Amino acid sequence: MTDGTGWFGFAHAAPGRYLLTVDLPSGVVGVPVSTVVVREGRIAEAPFAPFRPVR
Repeated sequence: MTDGTGWFGFAHAAPGRYLLTVDLPSGVVGVPVSTVVVREGRIAEAPFAPFRPVR
C-alpha cells in the first residue's frame, strides 16, 4: 500500500535486485512492473512510468 502521494517504503530489505509490481485500479493504464537494485546502507528508488486514466 502507499500513502496518498504514492510513497511506499520497506525497511531492512536485503541487498539485491527486486521485481516490483503494482495493482492498478480499474480505469488506469500503464506498465505496472519495475526493477530496483537495493544496496546496503543506501536508499533505492523504484522508477515507474506515469500511469494514465482511461478516458
